[in-house]
Amino acid sequence: MSSKGNFSKRYTAEFKRDAVELALASDKTVTEVARGLGVSPEGLRGWVKQAKADRGEGPAGVLSSDEKEELRRLRRLRRENREQQQTIEILKKRSGLLREGDDEVGMLCRFIDAEKAAEDNPGGYSVSLLCRVAGVNRSTYYSWLATRPAAAERRRAEDELAEEIREIHGTSRGAYGAPRVHAALRRNGRAVNRKKVEPIPCLSDSGETQKVYISLI
Repeated sequence: MSSKGNFSKRYTAEFKRDAVELALASDKTVTEVARGLGVSPEGLRGWVKQAKADRGEGPAGVLSSDEKEELRRLRRLRRENREQQQTIEILKKRSGLLREGDDEVGMLCRFIDAEKAAEDNPGGYSVSLLCRVAGVNRSTYYSWLATRPAAAERRRAEDELAEEIREIHGTSRGAYGAPRVHAALRRNGRAVNRKKVEPIPCLSDSGETQKVYISLI
């Protein structure tokens, strides 16, 4: 009956009150009473201490149950006021963030990432609050966060390819069009296709201005 499993149980206020009265009225030690009830001795001592504080019999500095409840209420109000103030701050920062044609989810995720509390930004906000105010699911933000390294690598590769295309086009003095630029890339060992990724203005073989569309496979 005095197993550890019983010590982790949640007890009703009535049970605690009866246990306290038994401990105070008994000639047995608190530990013996606790074992007889199948509760933790530390837990019963805490109940007895709290009961004495509620009766005004506790040592100085021990709060009564009513005082503890009032303290919890004040803390909750402070937390709610702080969250309300932070919500207003976030809304002001978010105002005017999006423009026509922007990737809304990506932009909001970048905003959340920039404003979240971190070691280098101790004055930031919690991710849960930012997501709630921005209207973005936390799972969406964390999914976006996980794909950032891959996206950065793709951008780097595309920038390198674009620079190589410009060099080929410049070396030809603007004479190479898309087919010949594509062929030159192949000769240089670039596994590329003709899908549209990076538009590069150049001259076609007929001398007319056109754009080259090349992308990594």
